[in-house]
Amino acid sequence: MKPQNSGPVIRAGIFLGIGLGGFLDGIILHQILQTHSMLSGKLGLDTLSAVKVSMFWDGLFHAFTWLMTTIGIALLWRAARDPAALWSGKMLVSAQLVGWGGFNLLEGIVDHHILHAHHVVERLGVSMFDYGFLLLSALMVMIGWFGIRSAEANSGGVPAKASGSTV
Repeated sequence: MKPQNSGPVIRAGIFLGIGLGGFLDGIILHQILQTHSMLSGKLGLDTLSAVKVSMFWDGLFHAFTWLMTTIGIALLWRAARDPAALWSGKMLVSAQLVGWGGFNLLEGIVDHHILHAHHVVERLGVSMFDYGFLLLSALMVMIGWFGIRSAEANSGGVPAKASGSTV
């Protein structure tokens, strides 16, 4: 019997985390609370034309999150058909935390701090909310990473790196 491999489920979880986490961010922060939009730091939201341009870029962001979620589902389907894939709910959720937190770290550093395209609470500019966003994102990655390692250790499966696959 071939040793079980955690890589396929971890890859699926990372893509699902990026996609579903992005959807949650867009729905809650962009649409419900309206604390910012993708370009609110550059355009403001005080004219109809700025709102229309921002809405377009928010739409591209949601198209990206839809694509990441779709890729995650396809990878999960592929993992389900792989007899060597190590199945663990803890591993899948932990990988989603790594994907969501990792994407938020990248997006937060680039969009909030380098480009100033937007901030978590736009009217405050760079604020404790931007730094809290990065801290929460880093915690998500760390918790997810430890969860993956714990799930691998408890299952006796082959960790993703040891199996020769990449995450």
